[in-house]
Amino acid sequence: MALLLLGACTARRDATRTPAPARASAITVRVQHAAGTADTWSLTYELPTPSHAVRFTRPGHGYRQSHWRVLEPAGVSIERQGDEDVLTAPEGSSLRTLRLEVSTYAVKPEKDYQVFIPYSDGSVLLYTGVLGLTSGEAEPPPLLVFLTPRPGERVVVAGQSSAHEVRWEGSPQGTYAYFGSGPAVQDGVTAVVDPGMPRPLHEHIERLLPRLFALYTARTGTPLTFEPALFISFGPSPNPGSIDMSGGTLPGLVQLDIRLGANRLAEADPEVTTRVSELVAHEAAHLWNGELAVHEVAGGDWMHEGGAEAFALRALADLGTLPVEHVRTRLSRAVSECLSKLEGAPLRESSRPGKYTNYYRCGLLISAIAEASARQARPKADIFSLWGRLLRDVGPRGHYDEASLYAAFASEGVSPRTLAVIRRLVDGPNSDAESQVLAELRLLGFEPQACDGKSSRHRAPCWRVALVPFLSQ
Repeated sequence: MALLLLGACTARRDATRTPAPARASAITVRVQHAAGTADTWSLTYELPTPSHAVRFTRPGHGYRQSHWRVLEPAGVSIERQGDEDVLTAPEGSSLRTLRLEVSTYAVKPEKDYQVFIPYSDGSVLLYTGVLGLTSGEAEPPPLLVFLTPRPGERVVVAGQSSAHEVRWEGSPQGTYAYFGSGPAVQDGVTAVVDPGMPRPLHEHIERLLPRLFALYTARTGTPLTFEPALFISFGPSPNPGSIDMSGGTLPGLVQLDIRLGANRLAEADPEVTTRVSELVAHEAAHLWNGELAVHEVAGGDWMHEGGAEAFALRALADLGTLPVEHVRTRLSRAVSECLSKLEGAPLRESSRPGKYTNYYRCGLLISAIAEASARQARPKADIFSLWGRLLRDVGPRGHYDEASLYAAFASEGVSPRTLAVIRRLVDGPNSDAESQVLAELRLLGFEPQACDGKSSRHRAPCWRVALVPFLSQ
């Protein structure tokens, strides 16, 4: 497995030392490959107190019945009871030590994390959230996970990188642990990229990552308070011309999977490079606007999704990675799709089926007009200074909502008029959203023009905007 070398070396957190003793109230599980196998895993649980029955804290989607097997104690199996997977001791006995064997399955459940994500060289990511157990407590007991690599491999998890056993204790949400060959930790970023990726794309990511993280840190004025990890897997797609990408974040982590059709593999493909760059930059932005600061606002996903879209576009444009015309197309599409798909409803109601992309499109539109408005008062303002203000206002691991975001925008120079347009989009009513937004775009210098030069009143709007308010410094 190739590791991207990201700048000057920093101190490595290496788990070669003896782990601290487990807490008495915690469940411990030791994870390693079963002896002599590459696709089978051994799990050994120690419960803090004997229990007649325990259940897994996350659903197994039926795979615990087909791919998990209880070796000890004898007579125990994993039974599915509704949406829960339960282990029950034989009558008159209790559970204290459990030993299980799990066969690797590379299946993505709907709306859940994939348990095993393979790399082309045999390395693998393991999702630890699937390991949690509870005996029925209101709050599941802490889970201590001890991860042991095979000889010649290393484990990477939560900033630790070691050829020896690694201890991880985290939230029930879990994380991904990487089992593979020799990554290192450099410049505060651990990046493990699949070696099967086309070499031009691999080299592009290698150049992009250190510059991207440095830009986000410098331009927001806010370094991350944790050491992030990026895991990027790769594989073929059955459609020769397809570009299939997925990804997400967990605490301190960005996980991406890239699948390319055969026609996309031979040479450097500009469309692949552009789309992968945007995916990486978007998901990395969430480390700032979704983890360094977080929100729990119903219908507020436009803040972090639209913010991440704006972070990615502006950063990649400033780094020279995206062509200017591509940035114009993306911003014009955001304006067009936001105005057509809101259908008069408030943006905050876009969680309903078929409308979630409004958070991305309208969120990018909001970010663009906020930046342009701030720049009229402060010529050096941009989306990063707006979010940098918010991050300083709420502090590390702080919580934000729409009111605190608007306050940060106002502090950085966003005008009351622009803030009123933003609030109107978010809260409604939006029966005249098109005229309101187009008027604001004109006042800010975006010069929106109907795509064919005709009125868009009787069809879905298509607008092309000028980029000067967004890209100029």
